[in-house]
Amino acid sequence: MPEISNEHQFLDAVKGRVAEWGYEVWWRGHGDEAWSLRPTVYRAKHGRDYENQISLLFRRGATTRHHSLPQPDDPAGWLSLMQHYRLPTRLLDWTESPLFALWFAVWSESEKDGALWALRPYQLNHHQLGQAAVLNPLDPRAQALITPVFEGGGASPPHTVAVYPEHVDIRLAVQFSAFTLHGNDVPLDALPNASDFSVKFTIPAEAKRPLAEALDALGVRRSTIFPDLENLAAELQGLEFHDMPPLPHISPSPSAKS
Repeated sequence: MPEISNEHQFLDAVKGRVAEWGYEVWWRGHGDEAWSLRPTVYRAKHGRDYENQISLLFRRGATTRHHSLPQPDDPAGWLSLMQHYRLPTRLLDWTESPLFALWFAVWSESEKDGALWALRPYQLNHHQLGQAAVLNPLDPRAQALITPVFEGGGASPPHTVAVYPEHVDIRLAVQFSAFTLHGNDVPLDALPNASDFSVKFTIPAEAKRPLAEALDALGVRRSTIFPDLENLAAELQGLEFHDMPPLPHISPSPSAKS
């Protein structure tokens, strides 16, 4: 399995995927390389009506808590908003930015090996739907996977598809977000022919801190990925400031004298 231990190997990994697959590559970072590509709603047994009930409760409570909400007849927008506020959904987050994906891989589970996943979304949909195209959320094939969440009781097609979300929240825009939408609990990496459309790079635990420091130097930080006051404050809490040592005295050169 290919490995990323430093920023040079990271760049090589990104350039290698782009060279082989073209520029349409999505990325995802895992703090623990043992985690599978399975959405949160399928990671625990919540009960048969869980998805439907939390979607109803979220929509009811969001009315006074968010300045810009999807329309009532926009289930895809509501599902995206639920996902980005960390409710369990059948969506799995991806990003078009390998730098952002690497941040998620190195800023958690510091004692465990992490993983950077690369996805070829057009190839995934070719295998799942017979068409090499990323779906719009309004596409009937995407809607067939989304509407059961809000209507309850309906069966979902057993597909996993790549979908471009609408930017219903600033986080979606800033994070260059993309989603895979899962109709069942089969992890994406366990799908037939998964090696045709996905690649996993492992990140040794000891490489996480140096990579995190490199990302910070490049401006990839918590407050840039999550652009709100809560995360800005959380980032600032961890900063330390030290007195600068006095600068050495430098005599002016002869040419600088008046």
